[in-house]
Amino acid sequence: MKMRGYWFFGLITLLYFQYSCSFFSSQEARTNKIVAKEMERIDWNALDHYPLFPECDELMTKPTQKKCFENTIIRYLTEKINGYNLELLDSLQTVVHMDLLVDSEGTIRMVDMERNNEVLAQLPDFNRLIQREINALPQVEPALKRGVPVNVKFRIPIELNTN
Repeated sequence: MKMRGYWFFGLITLLYFQYSCSFFSSQEARTNKIVAKEMERIDWNALDHYPLFPECDELMTKPTQKKCFENTIIRYLTEKINGYNLELLDSLQTVVHMDLLVDSEGTIRMVDMERNNEVLAQLPDFNRLIQREINALPQVEPALKRGVPVNVKFRIPIELNTN
């Protein structure tokens, strides 16, 4: 009878240790597991809010915020380019794309500009001119993802038409 008691106690102890591993895992390990699952569910390509100029309302829908941001930059560059006294030998009708980065502080930088030989042949300083105007843009409210300011890239078209 005594042997049966030890055997039963041993079986219960073995089952306890086998199924209670989660009781012995650290709080940090459980937290890391929860965070890892949450990180997998986040769509990192979608923003909660796009960067905002003062004239863009944060209550706008996301597509409207994006459009407002892009239109404000295009309008600003159009005004600045029109203010220069650019002389062209031939008429020019093309689109040049530039890639902008809005960092988590709200600073806008040009990361890259499409090379267009037609534009550079007539306006060799065009890229430098655009770079200077981008650097002069005011700081904006940064893009937000889950309430945290994040970096975001934009591809902006610059339409050049001398007709």
